[in-house]
Amino acid sequence: MADPREDQTCFKCQKPISGDEVHSFAGNPWCHACYYAGGELGPLMEQYKKCPRCGETVHNFTIRCQRCQAPTHETGTIRVQKPIRSSVIMAYGIIALVLVVMAFTIPSFSDKGWISWIAAVFGLAIAGHGLLGLMFQFLPYGLKTLRQTPAFFVGLLQTALGGLLLLWPIL
Repeated sequence: MADPREDQTCFKCQKPISGDEVHSFAGNPWCHACYYAGGELGPLMEQYKKCPRCGETVHNFTIRCQRCQAPTHETGTIRVQKPIRSSVIMAYGIIALVLVVMAFTIPSFSDKGWISWIAAVFGLAIAGHGLLGLMFQFLPYGLKTLRQTPAFFVGLLQTALGGLLLLWPIL
């Protein structure tokens, strides 16, 4: 930066200016008239706006006017969501894959006949619904919905019942 005590020339109009009249913008010396030529805020005037209520000059990113506390900048709402970790999703995916393989292989080794296939399909559906209750702690039942702890325990019970139905053909 230039020393304000020595004489310089204005970057815009090339007029000689003394040390006290120097305004610096982007590393260049400007005279008072050129610096404030665009308005009262100088070359950075596009970063400012007037308050809609009182007319105070505020920066574009100011949320509330300092004088009258009127909102000058819209802000969004912040929502915090609990993310589902990919390892949990992968673990439930592997469990679901094991259930599907069990549902289609165990009845073929059973001597109970076609009823073992029906039990395996119902066991697969019930265990899948129970696993969703365990994972999301949310279970829909027609017009009634269970949430949080009851959904977890009912999901645990359904998963156990579905596993029993899946294993019934070979028991």
